[in-house]
Amino acid sequence: MNKIGPLSISVLVVCAVIFAWVSYGEYNVEEGRKAYRKYGCAQCHEAGSAPDLSKVKTKYDKSYIARFVENPEAVYREKGKSPLNEGFTPMPPLHVSHKEAKQIADFLTNLE
Repeated sequence: MNKIGPLSISVLVVCAVIFAWVSYGEYNVEEGRKAYRKYGCAQCHEAGSAPDLSKVKTKYDKSYIARFVENPEAVYREKGKSPLNEGFTPMPPLHVSHKEAKQIADFLTNLE
């Protein structure tokens, strides 16, 4: 009978951790997509009355996007500019949780 050695157990544990990490990332992207719809982001950003977010990840990193989603007014004050993109209205406060803001950022930075 073959015995499972410590190396085999280690490999299985590492594989399980990687699978859990990937699954959690996919979960956050999906939850971010749901929050994006729930808070009505698509109504402006996909209708042309707000910037197209399909390439936002090329301009800003995930933490900046999450910070802006969570508190756009703070970012406007920091930049001394409202809105950040000329020709659009300022983004209203969404009253999202920190977790939801991070999930929306996960969703936006995973758009193809």
